[in-house]
Amino acid sequence: MKPNGVFFGSAGKWRVMTSDDFYAKVGDRPQFGTQSGPMLLVGGELHPEITDDGPSRTVRNAVGVDAGGRAHFVISDGPLSFGKLARYFRDVLKTRDVLYLDGTVSGLWDPATGRMDARAPIGPMLVIEEKTP
Repeated sequence: MKPNGVFFGSAGKWRVMTSDDFYAKVGDRPQFGTQSGPMLLVGGELHPEITDDGPSRTVRNAVGVDAGGRAHFVISDGPLSFGKLARYFRDVLKTRDVLYLDGTVSGLWDPATGRMDARAPIGPMLVIEEKTP
């Protein structure tokens, strides 16, 4: 589904926007970026092809950035629809633009909580760490 989107940032400032907007408006190459899709929310509105609770359900993950510039990565504990995930970002996390990252093969390793999903062999991955001064 189009539009796709880009999650990107430099110096700890994060953004999500459609791929078309990114290519048209972002002149400087960011330090980090990844493209995926579809966009679940654009400007706070649900993607027009996503129903509130459609029939496609799988473990899903996505990223959105709130008004304070904080990136929120969410992965579901079990199968859910695009619509439920999008509304969680909009209504609970208060993000306006949300990029769907992956489904089905989504997994999380979080040593702090003891979660280590064992799904499909790993492909792309994001590593999030806290930098200390």
